[in-house]
Amino acid sequence: MKSLLSFFLLLLACPAQEAPLTFEKFTTRDGRTFHQVKVVRFTGSRVQFIHAQGAAAVQIDLLPREIQDACGYDPDLAAADMKRLQAERQKAVIQDSQRRLQRETELAELKAKIAAMRLLEKQGTQMRLDVDTVNERGSFCRAWRVVPVAIPGKKNLSGAPLTKPGITQSSPDRVFVHGLTDAHPGQALMKVVYPIAAGAARPDGAVPYAIDTENAWRESNTVPAGAH
Repeated sequence: MKSLLSFFLLLLACPAQEAPLTFEKFTTRDGRTFHQVKVVRFTGSRVQFIHAQGAAAVQIDLLPREIQDACGYDPDLAAADMKRLQAERQKAVIQDSQRRLQRETELAELKAKIAAMRLLEKQGTQMRLDVDTVNERGSFCRAWRVVPVAIPGKKNLSGAPLTKPGITQSSPDRVFVHGLTDAHPGQALMKVVYPIAAGAARPDGAVPYAIDTENAWRESNTVPAGAH
């Protein structure tokens, strides 16, 4: 139905002719028969028409000779048009293949990113962060890892010591937390931060972390300035 409507619209869009080509009936060389035919368009190698049962397009070399003559069939023109159509089809196939390859590449990259971020999620570390300075990329902090600390004299039902979050470090680490831009110097924070790959280590010696896995993944894939 949609194809038929398209042909009707095409017919309306074509310039008016004194005598549109119409045929009561014809049979193509591959055995198809059409009745009450009205030609809509002739492209050189193909004839588009409406008929009693709908609409169709047929290569002109499959039509009876009298239909070819009525359409002004020119073998050279038909060959050139067929060559053009084949080039367009080949181009469409190549473009489709390129789009498919691009989609596959993007999907592979997305899967790799999700896997890396899931790994980073498991490596998150809770820290107490004492903010020293802040810039447009993040914050320099003094950091203490928050770890389970045994509560003296307290045990659970199985006899294991009960624990609470605490700090066992005697001195802080120096860290830079990417994405922590809404802090201010002197602020103390409790945050879960995520490690950044060693390849992205800062030249100033601060251990790099990120405020979320998206930042950690992105910074892990950024080559530091001056690295080769």
